[in-house]
Amino acid sequence: MKTYDIDYQLAYDVDWFLIDENNTIAHFASGGGILPKVVADNAQETIMVRNFFKEFLPVSEVSINPILNAYSPYITDENLKDFKFFASRGILSYDKTFESHSGDIMYHLVASPSVFLRMEELPDSVRKALDKMRIKVNLRDFYKIDAGYIPWASLFEDYEIKPLYEPPAKKKKTFWWEVR
Repeated sequence: MKTYDIDYQLAYDVDWFLIDENNTIAHFASGGGILPKVVADNAQETIMVRNFFKEFLPVSEVSINPILNAYSPYITDENLKDFKFFASRGILSYDKTFESHSGDIMYHLVASPSVFLRMEELPDSVRKALDKMRIKVNLRDFYKIDAGYIPWASLFEDYEIKPLYEPPAKKKKTFWWEVR
């Protein structure tokens, strides 16, 4: 598979990755939502990076987001297993906030490492794949990332993103003599 087409994206929970301006690696679980274009266009690299980290040994203790209940009120150890797994590899781990096909692009931090993985510790093939998925932000600053943050939303520029809030439609003025 060279790309994740839109039908695949909406049918599967895809593990995907970004690297920020400080070389912090982040894992995202798509929850059956749309992927950034750069990730959708590079399915083979995304799968290769995921498979690499599945075999990578833990390098860090894990911290769970202290305000996680605000995003996911039904947290269990089973729900946290995959996020703890990636965080123990020195990677920030985010989940999609609304698991639906509504087109939203909001993610929240689930788990973070105490020791971050350094790019120099990765093989060339993984570094090259991650370099394709670079974003000009500092991911360590975010508990939540959504469409309101322009650098984040720009990753999804080729998709129609529905806003989470739409102003109410204006009511039509009608007079009693117009009603039939």
